[in-house]
Amino acid sequence: MCKQGKRAEEIAEAMDVHRATIYHELKRGGAENGNRKQYSADMAQKAI
Repeated sequence: MCKQGKRAEEIAEAMDVHRATIYHELKRGGAENGNRKQYSADMAQKAI
């Protein structure tokens, strides 16, 4: 969803979670791609 350009608020609503949850997951699972951060499930799992 993030790659589709959805905002954190939209993702949170679709997943029925608080927007802070989305922000935390994006921050902890971020993967650098140039100057733009993208969500990486592999990175998120390694962060646990």
